[in-house]
Amino acid sequence: MRNHAAARLYTLSASSPAAEATLDISVSVGPVSIPAAVDRPQIVVATAANQLRLDDFNRWASPLQENLSSVIATTSPLCWAARA
Repeated sequence: MRNHAAARLYTLSASSPAAEATLDISVSVGPVSIPAAVDRPQIVVATAANQLRLDDFNRWASPLQENLSSVIATTSPLCWAARA
């Protein structure tokens, strides 16, 4: 008998909601680099030193690099300063 459990999908997000900006300023985040070992839809779990496991039932809802870039841009200290 096969297990037909549905995959759970995850996204990264800022720890608190973004405040509305009060200054006319923009921030650009340069290229974000994701190591090839974790740049995949499955969530990668370190199980021991130098050992990784792919979790087929826990996956990123969107490409990790795009999601990480978005979170970094919205949580950057420069963004916070612009909102102060």
